Amino acid sequence: MLFRIKTLFILSIFFVLFSCSSTREIKKSSDTIHPLQTGLWNNSDSRAVSDNLVKNLLNDRWLAEYINVHKNLRPILIVGNITNSGTEIIDTLDFIKEIERTILKVNSTRLIQTINKRKDLNSKIKNLSDYDCSETIINWAKEQGADFLINGKINSVPEIIKRKKQIHYHIKLELINIETKQLLWIGEKTVTKQIDE
Repeated sequence: MLFRIKTLFILSIFFVLFSCSSTREIKKSSDTIHPLQTGLWNNSDSRAVSDNLVKNLLNDRWLAEYINVHKNLRPILIVGNITNSGTEIIDTLDFIKEIERTILKVNSTRLIQTINKRKDLNSKIKNLSDYDCSETIINWAKEQGADFLINGKINSVPEIIKRKKQIHYHIKLELINIETKQLLWIGEKTVTKQIDE
C-alpha cells in the first residue's frame, strides 16, 4: 500500500514537471508586411500619400497653437512647389491637386489657390468684367494672403533586388510660416513599387 502511494506520488510529480516544461507557442506581434505594389507612380499613389501626409500635418501641434492664439480663426494654407528630383516622371500638379483636395475635406483650415492658378483666374475675371455692368463687377483684386506655405519634394531611387526592379519613392512635405519663415512641420513617406519588365 505504501509502495503504491509512493509510486502515485512520484508519477504525479513527473506529470507536473513534464506539463510545466512543455513548450507553448508564443505569438509575437509584428508589423504586417504588405506585398509590394506593382507599376510606376500613379494617381492612386498621389491620393494615398497626400491623405496620409495631410492627416499628419493637420494633427500636429502647430494647428492647435495657431487656433488658440488667433481665437479660433482657421489658418490659411497655400500649396507651393512640389518638385520631382528623381529619374521617374511624376505628375506633380496632380499631387498638388490631391493635397488641396485632402485639405478641403477637413474644416480646420482654409485654402487659397497657387499663384499660377490665381493669376489665370484673375485674368479670366478681368476679361469677363469688361462685358459686365458696373453693378455686377466684383472686386477681384481683393485676395486673401496665406499664413502658411506647403512645399515638397518627390525623389525616386531605382534598385534591383533578386533580378527585379524596385523603385523607392520618397516624399517629403514641409510647412513654413510665411510671415516668420519658420519651419513648423516636416512630413515624410516612402512608397516602394515593383516594376515588371
